Amino acid sequence: MGKKIIVIGTLDTRGEEIGYLAEEIRKRGHDAKVMDVGVLGEVPFKPAIERDQVAQAAGTSIREIIELGHEGRAMSAMAAGVYRILKELHQRRQVDGVIAAGGSMSTSLALEAMQYLPLGLPKVLLSLWPAGLHGLNRISRNVLRTAAGVIAGAAEARVEEERERKKTVGVTSLGTSQQKFIVRLKPALEERGYDVAVFHTLGMGGQAFEQAIRDGLIDVSLDFSLVELMDHVVGGATTSGKIRLKAAAEKGI
Repeated sequence: MGKKIIVIGTLDTRGEEIGYLAEEIRKRGHDAKVMDVGVLGEVPFKPAIERDQVAQAAGTSIREIIELGHEGRAMSAMAAGVYRILKELHQRRQVDGVIAAGGSMSTSLALEAMQYLPLGLPKVLLSLWPAGLHGLNRISRNVLRTAAGVIAGAAEARVEEERERKKTVGVTSLGTSQQKFIVRLKPALEERGYDVAVFHTLGMGGQAFEQAIRDGLIDVSLDFSLVELMDHVVGGATTSGKIRLKAAAEKGI
């Protein structure tokens, strides 16, 4: 059964490439819906989700976004609309994967929108600007075909979690070399019928732990390694920002 994949890009500047990417995804048997996030020029084809819809989802209009007179602020406004549309589609089970392709501004927009989507939902970001891939040629076609294969494969591989599943215990650690408890704790929990997911608290690990809790992937939180919180207080290297120790309380687990 084909998957529902959203393809994001600025059709006024990357329409040829975005159209090719979407078509390559369709060749693999999936439903590729293009979302246009451009704001200025003409578009080469009508997308499934037009720029006006994106702007409206952000609580504004294309005219108002253009009148901002600043490319960065315009992309940030469109990113808010992209996120809200993707969130609604995800809640309605109308998205199995998301891919964005473009230059520096499109890359920033996609990163801003994608970071709020649930862990486990396939997300691919193809940044074209380092190689200067403008238009279709032998090199760009190969890159776009590869990207189509990546998001298609990821969407195909993802399986919805079964209703009757084991409860998952999330444990923070700094690895077995520094925190020996994990060596005994993990098998002891597994013997009692739990899945155990270990997060290494090196900055990104703590962010992923908090996000996994918010996304409902973790049922029980055993948050033992707080080095990221200490580094946030004293300006250390492995800070996760202000988010640590919040999600579990917010979710009531």
